[in-house]
Amino acid sequence: MTSDGSRRRVVAHAAQSSPRRMRRLSRHVAVVPVVLGVLLGGGACGPGEPGAGHGVELTVPKVYYLRPPGDRAGQADKVGFKVEVDGVRQPGGERTPPERPSATLTIDARGADKVVRLKRRKSSYCTGDTASVTCSIGPGPDPGPLHLADEVTPIAAEGSKAGDTGLIHYRLTTADGTVRTAGTRVVVGEPVLELWHRENVTAAPGGRVTFPLTIRNTGEVAVQGVGFGIDAQAMAPRQRYRNCRYMDFHKGRVAVCRFPDLRVGPGETVTFTPALEFDAPAKQVSSMVRESVWPLVTGPWPDDGWPTQGDLGDGDELTPHTASRPPAGQGAFSGAHVAWTNVGLGLGTDFAAIGATVRGKLGTEQRISIGARNNGPGELGPGTVVRMVFTVPLGSMVVKQPMRAIDVDVDEPLCEHAFDAQQRDTYTCDLAAMPEGETRTLDFTLRLNEPGTGQVQLRDSPSDNRPGNGTALVTIAP
Repeated sequence: MTSDGSRRRVVAHAAQSSPRRMRRLSRHVAVVPVVLGVLLGGGACGPGEPGAGHGVELTVPKVYYLRPPGDRAGQADKVGFKVEVDGVRQPGGERTPPERPSATLTIDARGADKVVRLKRRKSSYCTGDTASVTCSIGPGPDPGPLHLADEVTPIAAEGSKAGDTGLIHYRLTTADGTVRTAGTRVVVGEPVLELWHRENVTAAPGGRVTFPLTIRNTGEVAVQGVGFGIDAQAMAPRQRYRNCRYMDFHKGRVAVCRFPDLRVGPGETVTFTPALEFDAPAKQVSSMVRESVWPLVTGPWPDDGWPTQGDLGDGDELTPHTASRPPAGQGAFSGAHVAWTNVGLGLGTDFAAIGATVRGKLGTEQRISIGARNNGPGELGPGTVVRMVFTVPLGSMVVKQPMRAIDVDVDEPLCEHAFDAQQRDTYTCDLAAMPEGETRTLDFTLRLNEPGTGQVQLRDSPSDNRPGNGTALVTIAP
């Protein structure tokens, strides 16, 4: 099981037996629904199976929630049903198919037919009925894990009701007789966790920003164990909470908190104390904050990137309390897998365009440096850019432009080339946003063929207090 309890991997020594003769089946990978499954950390042996080293691995959901019969509502952006196979030998490759598949995977819901049935897509990869399906896993050149998808989906059986549970069994058998088994507990109904958040917050530069942490369950069944993540980006935490993990890389700005003993029943609301507090940056014009909440048994949305490691904090412990109402003030509950808040700090910037005047002789090549300067008082912050559009004067031609390295000894243009309505060359470039008082420039080399005027224009700077100086001329005056 991973650190957040979301999935388990069953790994065991091979149960060797003489290979049985199997039918020739498709050499494509047959699959069970999964968007993509990421193998996390080392495996754990299944019950009763001695310690396994490296080898064949079968990874399945520990728990999977089913919508009640006929109900299409539920959790937005629900994590899909995932099954993953790794370590199966795949001899031959695409052009030399073997006589038999590399493995077969049986998904068996017999014994739970009053709770779940298997919905199979018609294909040549899987055969069976609503109670049991067997899929062939064919060879391929990639030795990595097979992410199985879109062939079989468990759905609630007719007549089942919220709270009913059952067990799906898996049996993976490879061509050399290796066997792996696993199981998924299915539950009719699902917990739907929502997080109270504000879309916009205003704070003073360098001041304290408070984020109340309140969640509710609008689903049909209770959730046992809750996970929460917050990424404060430019804001530093005032303390690191003892039931949250922090990675030094993020300087405490990213916290992943676990509450394994917390049970939230259908319709219940829970708030945590103390509220989360951060120090706003002193110079940055704004900051974004993202938050997520999830059942520990399913884990967060895979693409959200919440860390699974880190050290526990040494501050207060976040303590859950049953609440009858949401926090005071403007805000709303969100069922999205990520809730975003913009923190405005009341500062503006003054980005001034830097142009050039070229007085070289016609027919020669001249280098110019153009760009932008931040006159303050605010800053956009790390990882942000200022977009500059350089319009080349008519009669001149760019013979050398800024480049960036994309690989060893491989460069590409930094700026995007196009033409404007007057058929003048334009170069659109992203400048790394600079702190107050600093300048960023780029060098272009022009061949001067005749006098003319172009410009440097700064765009997409909504926090700029003086947009009038966002344009500067580039003049060819030989």
